[in-house]
Amino acid sequence: GAAPGGDGSAGRPFAQLASAEAASAAGDRIYVSAKSSWDVLTGPITLKPNQKLLGVSPTGQAPRYEAEQPQITSSVVGDSIYDTPYNNGRYRPTTGIVMLARGVEVSGIHFVDMKGPALLAGDQDITGTRIHGNTFSGVMPKSKSLIYSIVLGGAVNVSDVQVTDNSFRDGATLGGITVQQKGQSVAEYYFQRNEFRDLGGRAYFIHSDDASRVTTTILDSNVNNIGVPAEQPVPGSGNDDSIIPYLTGSSQQRMLVKNFHFKNDKRVGGPSNTAMEIFIYGRRAEEDRNNWCRNCRADIEVQDSVFEHPATDGIQIANSGDGTVVNLAIRRTRIIGAAPRQTGGAVSIMAQGQGSKGGKLTLLIEESEIIGSKAFAVAVANESTESVAVIDLGGGALGSKGHNVITGNVQGTFKLQVEKVTARNNWWGGAAPTVTLNGEGGAADVSSPLPVPPKAAPPPTK
Repeated sequence: GAAPGGDGSAGRPFAQLASAEAASAAGDRIYVSAKSSWDVLTGPITLKPNQKLLGVSPTGQAPRYEAEQPQITSSVVGDSIYDTPYNNGRYRPTTGIVMLARGVEVSGIHFVDMKGPALLAGDQDITGTRIHGNTFSGVMPKSKSLIYSIVLGGAVNVSDVQVTDNSFRDGATLGGITVQQKGQSVAEYYFQRNEFRDLGGRAYFIHSDDASRVTTTILDSNVNNIGVPAEQPVPGSGNDDSIIPYLTGSSQQRMLVKNFHFKNDKRVGGPSNTAMEIFIYGRRAEEDRNNWCRNCRADIEVQDSVFEHPATDGIQIANSGDGTVVNLAIRRTRIIGAAPRQTGGAVSIMAQGQGSKGGKLTLLIEESEIIGSKAFAVAVANESTESVAVIDLGGGALGSKGHNVITGNVQGTFKLQVEKVTARNNWWGGAAPTVTLNGEGGAADVSSPLPVPPKAAPPPTK
């Protein structure tokens, strides 16, 4: 680091981020550099509106690769993070290496050995914030809980927040990005070209609470090895879905996932490590009744994506709320080699949990591939007494084109409870699809099978 007594100029830089914070004004640029790739600077720093925190290489240029990014860590350990193994529901840290503000930019920095979040919104309006070209790796030794690298959200309205071109890696107790929206707030977030690998926490954990409304766009992101090996248990890591819109209260979410690539080369993760889950909270501990979903709504679109070898179900809806509305559309997407251990399908639907009522759910799948599931291709459960779902894999009420390729699923094609499926105009690999019923009411229309495999869907446009 720099020698003490600097004045913040290029020739005599500050030795501490706190000095830069004290000397700077709103709108200033704060350049961060290190003498070498071995040096680690120490936070924290609270940014002022429209400031830019920019990492530069030891030669004063924009970093061309990770080794040129200045490294920053923090000596501050938030007790609430250290002692509470949250990976579900509320995650409300109060300290971070960098506290964000409206219109700020953070770029070109490598955040290391985190003891809490690297970047924290802290219930501030961070509209217009840009976070790009950073690296996040490692957590403090013996961390007792999951720590998320970027923590956004709060009770204030937020829009035009963009998190792009970042790398998150190497942390058994480290997660990627979480949004924790609450109150009556309305928020919009945009995530693109982020990469996540070898993490014990989720890549995108989007939690809406109370009556908040959240719109999320996730584009062009890659994920590999989310979860931890069975011999390395971490509190909270058993639910490390790579993407999860998680709803409580009476909140609502809209989400677009496009050109997302999930891999699991190391085959890590437990029975709850789905590749993607839409989770509607409810019917849990009685003392937590106020958080059960009542009239929650999730509108989710998955396009042009690939999910390879999830440790359990591939894409899952879990609805335990009352009066829930969930609309899920899967288009031009491949789900390959799932190993379902929950509802039982590469695509799994818990349409309505036991004791819940009044829900409405739609599932549309078209021009997609569901191949090589170790259980079923599609599993639908409904523990309530009412049918609530419209499920269209082709030729049904939702307008699905069909043209899906559904083959090689070990236990069969469909496992159904209560709900009916329309699945016309699909390729079943030359053999008749199978339907396994769990109780009464379930049925599948698989008429008009395609005589040959459909042509591949056109590549996504960017």
